[in-house]
Formats: sequence, structure tokens, C-alpha cells
Amino acid sequence: MTEQDPAIAATRKRSVPIPAIVAAVLAVALIGMGAAWYFSARAAADRLAETENRLDALEASITPPAEEPALNEPTEDVEDAPVVPAGPPETTASSYVSYAYVTSVSASAGTYNLALDLFQIYSGTEATKYANDHGLAVPSNGILYVNEDPGVIGVPLANTAVIRYATGGVEALSMVAANAEQLREWADGDWDALPGAMTDMWKVTVENGVATRVEMVAIAD
Repeated sequence: MTEQDPAIAATRKRSVPIPAIVAAVLAVALIGMGAAWYFSARAAADRLAETENRLDALEASITPPAEEPALNEPTEDVEDAPVVPAGPPETTASSYVSYAYVTSVSASAGTYNLALDLFQIYSGTEATKYANDHGLAVPSNGILYVNEDPGVIGVPLANTAVIRYATGGVEALSMVAANAEQLREWADGDWDALPGAMTDMWKVTVENGVATRVEMVAIAD
């Protein structure tokens, strides 16, 4: 029987079994595949999150279109807005010019307030038309005085209001300046407060609810 070389025998004893080597290689390969899958999935998730953020930003930057009215809903047309009729206002918080009787003037803390009974004056064709429509007769002078609402309204008098009354008759008409205290005394019955005043009819200008002009009307009887 041939003797075996001791060095060869020792080498064979120290060699690693092949199955162990294969298992180790497979383990390394699996670890590598797992790492690759992890990093690939992480990158895909990051890209998805970035895409969602971009979509949110784009959606926020888009301005939605203005809502259009339904076809069966009427829209307001400025040209078709109702026209406010002319004439004396129903409230004092407006601007207008009207004839009036100054029934009284009150004073409180330096502020004067007028009590006005508004009326209208028609002449010529306007007087004839109004008289025919309302069963009235036009006076011989062709001037028709109409007081449809005998109620009295209160209007504050501006501190800078222009107050003038007529004297001298129609042929020698003169407009004389007066103040609020004279007007108050005259409205209380002191006719000397406005010397030579022709009538008790006034033309009043109201601006934003405040009387700025009070001028006596000079009309012949």
C-alpha cells in the first residue's frame, strides 16, 4: 500500500466544503438584491412624492373661472334700472328743489330746523294739463298752486344757508338778504322781522338733506 504525502493529506483536511461556499455566495447575492430593491423602492417613493408636490402647486396656482349666471336667471341691466320720478322727496335725506310754506323755525344749540309744507306751482300748458287731469280750474293769472300732501316735513338749515325775501312788488322787485333768526321770528308771526315781505311762499333748495337756500317766491296775484 502506497503511503500518502502528509502535506496533501493536511491540505485536504483544511479545505472548505463546496456546499458552504455555494450558500455563502447565495447569501451575498440575496443581500445585494435586497439592498438594490430597497434603494430602488426608496427612489420611486421620492419621485412619487415630488410629483404629488408639483401637482399640488400647479392646482393651487390655477384660478377657477368666474361663475356664469344660469340661463334662466335674469341679470341686472343698468339701462333698465327704474327711474326715480321728479318731485318732492318722501324723506329729508335727499337733494331737491321745491316750493314750500315755512310753517315754523326751531332753534336748538345754535342749529335751526325748518318745518316745511311742500307744494308745486304750474303755469302755462303744465297748469292746463294738471287742471284737466284733476278736475281743477286754472286761475285767471294762469298759475296753479298744488299742495297734494299738506303734511309737514322737518329739514335742518345749513349754517351758511342763503336766505332772501322779496319786497317792492313785481314791478319794483327787490330781494333782500335775511338770517335764520329773522326767518324764525317771521314764521312765528312777527311780520316786521322781514319788512315788506311780499308773500308766504318760498323756494327751498335741499342738498343731502340740508336746506342751503330759502328764497321767497315773487308771484303776482
